[in-house]
Amino acid sequence: MNVGAALQLFESSGLGEIIARPQVTVRSGMIGRVQVGEDFSIKQRDFAGNVTDVFYSTGTILAVAPKVYTIEGIEFVDLTLDIERSSLTPDPLSFRINKTRATSRLLLLNGEESHMGGLFLNEERETREGIPVLKDLPWWVFGLRYIFGYNKVETTRKELIVLIRAELMPDLKNRAAEEGTPKDLLQKKLEEGREELRKRGQSNKQ
Repeated sequence: MNVGAALQLFESSGLGEIIARPQVTVRSGMIGRVQVGEDFSIKQRDFAGNVTDVFYSTGTILAVAPKVYTIEGIEFVDLTLDIERSSLTPDPLSFRINKTRATSRLLLLNGEESHMGGLFLNEERETREGIPVLKDLPWWVFGLRYIFGYNKVETTRKELIVLIRAELMPDLKNRAAEEGTPKDLLQKKLEEGREELRKRGQSNKQ
């Protein structure tokens, strides 16, 4: 089964949404990090009384640490994963971060795929419902906002499924022997982006 076609089918049917298709190249033994979200800051005072900004990351955060091994002529990747799905919720006094996190370790051959799921996150959204105009009146106007309106809290439960694919890049000797690789790679990525936009346009029309 083609995983890409299955994901497009789920997205067109309203059963899910492809958040991002990040691709990151990491050297063996190093750490790569991808974040789809935003950072926010909280002002704090240090021991000297100075006000500083402390930044926190939220969203979908993926950190990978691959290590390439060759045993009996077989190359494989020992991949350490750290996946986080978090969202920011304002509090009366501060902020609250809703977070789910999972770590794992996989052994993948060149071109092999795997997945991780079970990362659930509850998102709360408060809206004002009632009769238009009257529900938004200030509280001191005879309390009419409480008669003609009310606050509604909607809770949405989402599950994040991450698909992982490991590919071994050519070494420096082979890359130096190939000419025009950067140009060809850029053209290939542009064509993939155009094709993705075209498919999304067709699915929206349907």
